[in-house]
Amino acid sequence: MMKERFIYLLDKHKNKTLSETEKTELMGLLVSNQFDEILQRDIAHTLTNELSQPVLNPPKELDSERIIQEILTQHPSASTQPLPVQKRLSYFWWAAAAAIVLGLGIYLRIQSPTNQPIAQQTPPPTPQKFTYTNKEFIYLPDGSTVLLNSESTLTYFNNFKNQREIFLSGEAFFDIKKDPLHPFIIHTGDITTKVLGTAFNINSHNDKVIVTVTRGMVQVEKKDKILGILKPNQQISVNKKSADFQQQSIQAEQSLTWKANSLIMDDITFTDAIHLLEKRFKTSIKIENTEINDCRIRASFLNDESLDEILTLICGARQAEFERDKDQIIITGGYPCK
Repeated sequence: MMKERFIYLLDKHKNKTLSETEKTELMGLLVSNQFDEILQRDIAHTLTNELSQPVLNPPKELDSERIIQEILTQHPSASTQPLPVQKRLSYFWWAAAAAIVLGLGIYLRIQSPTNQPIAQQTPPPTPQKFTYTNKEFIYLPDGSTVLLNSESTLTYFNNFKNQREIFLSGEAFFDIKKDPLHPFIIHTGDITTKVLGTAFNINSHNDKVIVTVTRGMVQVEKKDKILGILKPNQQISVNKKSADFQQQSIQAEQSLTWKANSLIMDDITFTDAIHLLEKRFKTSIKIENTEINDCRIRASFLNDESLDEILTLICGARQAEFERDKDQIIITGGYPCK
């Protein structure tokens, strides 16, 4: 699951389409050293294309700190003779990897050829607060997800796994992982919504807080006074000032029109992603390489992206290509996920 996410983010980085939130996420995945093999293969593929020859003897293990050391400990004045092809390519290998690392703003310890530290920059301390604004699909540390609407703000703190609390201004749709030991709490001013595991929408624009439940059960409070307990297809509207409220039954999905234009691929197979696109854009899409059918896709498209834009990103995650043939789109090539 995270492997597919890393490939997707790496592809967006190369295309310079990463959002600030995605950039932070890719930084975390990169320095975890979980995906060195993928990064190594990607760099080799890029260099082979650019240099028109295979990369010779790429390193077996890719360590971010060692990459920077290799680059900076090679002194240009050490030799006036041209580097052999293999050594040049080895240098290009490290340079390409370092460009990815440094391009994401990661600062690592650097050592001199004598292995003594010559400079040291420690990374900034872990942020105490995480804030998201405007329309965005957010993965929370506990596995829950949030679709944040435009002109909205969501904040949580770095002790989130032990104390699942969110502060919301505006509107968001939540899909919460069940955890009986850690209730999920959303604060919208004085109004508090508590859940264990469910899917629901909160709209705190204007002078009301409106909670709409699509799955599970939530409890809505104001200063420890329970205003209502909601089940699926129920909604409560609470006046922020007077605390007057009204609870009613509705068709939840029909009332949440704001999220209808968003396309969320939350850890689904490549085949399921294509079926979503066929249904949404009313077109036929064929995958020729069956080896990528079960590869996982995690992506979100929130701004009315075109079919071509979406296919470019999800096909790029597997390094596949697509073309139009009359009334059908055909996807070819691509790396298998196993």
